[in-house]
Formats: sequence, structure tokens, C-alpha cells
Amino acid sequence: MDFLYIIVDGIDGVGKTTQVKRIATELENRGMKVVQVREPGGTKIGAQIRSILLNKSSDNISPAAEVLLFFADRAQLHYETIQRELNRTKTLDEKGKGKPVVVISDRGMPSTYAYQYSSGRFDMNLMASLEKISAMVEPNLVLILDLDEGIALERALNRLGQSPQGQPPQGQSPQGQSPQGQTTTGSIPTGADNLMDKEGRFESRGLDYYKSIRQGFHNYAKNSHCDVRIVDASGDSDDVFARLLSEVNSVTGR
Repeated sequence: MDFLYIIVDGIDGVGKTTQVKRIATELENRGMKVVQVREPGGTKIGAQIRSILLNKSSDNISPAAEVLLFFADRAQLHYETIQRELNRTKTLDEKGKGKPVVVISDRGMPSTYAYQYSSGRFDMNLMASLEKISAMVEPNLVLILDLDEGIALERALNRLGQSPQGQPPQGQSPQGQSPQGQTTTGSIPTGADNLMDKEGRFESRGLDYYKSIRQGFHNYAKNSHCDVRIVDASGDSDDVFARLLSEVNSVTGR
């Protein structure tokens, strides 16, 4: 194993970002080089695309513009980061100086399938063509975290500083700060590099929407030619991590 590209995906609120960081730390402790990326927003250009896609003010965006922006973000990420890491790994390996490289992505093609194709507005052949253009490197492993949509939606809204009824959690302002202005644990920090205070477009669509997206991920797992595995995301975070790590170990050989 010289190079691996792993995608961790699932509906908002399943804990993807937390688990990606934990997996990355574990693999780094084993002596591997780990490159963490995300979709959308894994590059400077991608961050600009992300700010458009996830902002609530973009709800009037056309379906075609939306899906093309997601693929544009992916194309830039593969060109700027993933393909270059693969090429660099091959070069160093030929010189006998390389060490295992793992690119682990917070979201990827499964999200595009679940959120855009599952809406019924796009033909699968079109999606496959756009994937070929944008995704230069095929993932070695796709892990889809699966969780009851009601629980996932509640988690996602809490992360954004809202309750399921659209109200801030008790003792917390809509911006994720305490009444005294101090950022609270698990809240959303503000700043130019953090877009969460502007996001929430998909979370605001409600439970029925979440149900359809969860089903979209399951459909992707059934239809994809990649190695896709559904992982139970319920219960304690440590238990979820153990399940994910078991799947990762099956491709790292450790």
C-alpha cells in the first residue's frame, strides 16, 4: 500500500468530520502521511464555491448550476491535491524514499449522488460523465456513516446553533456564543476561515428531505462500482470510530 484515497460520507449530523480527524490521527501515528481534504471547499477556489453552495441566500440557485458547482469543486480538488499527491507518491516510491500516503476526504461523490441525483432532476448518465471529467482518482474505499435521519437532523441543527424548531439551544445565541460572548464547547466559531455561521441551507429543509438523502446514500452504495461500505453511526463516538477503523484496516493491511 503506497497510496490510498478514502472518502467518509453520510448525511449531515452523522459525525463525519470528527471521525475523519480521528482516523487521520491514527494513521499518522502508524507512520503514514495523511492528507485531509473536504468537499466542497478543499482548496482556495473550492472555499469560494462552498460559500455559494451552503449559504442560505443561495436557495434560489438553479439545479444545474448547483450540481455543476459541486463538480467544479471536485475537479479543482483532484487537480490541485489528490492527483498531485498520487504523482508525488509514485515519484518518491521509485526513488525508494516514499512512505504510505493516505488522502482522506470529508465527503465526495456519494454526496453529489445523494443530494443532487436523488432529487430526480439529473440523469445518471450525465452524472457519470461529469464524474469522469472531475474525479481523476478513484477512491480505494468509501465509508458511508448511516444514522437515523431524525437524530442526524437534530445533531446538525444543534451544530448550527438551532434547535429542531429553529430556536437557539438554551443559553446559546444563534451565532454559537454564550450570552457573555464566549464561544461554547461544540459551538460554531466565527472568522473568515469558518463558513459554518453562514451555512445551514440543506439542514433547513427538514426531516422528509433528510429521509430522501439518507436513502440516496444507500442507493449509491448499491449502484456504485467502487468499494462502498455502510457503517453504523449510532451510539458512542468511540464505538463508531472502532467500526470505521476496522474497515480502514482492511485496506491498509494493518
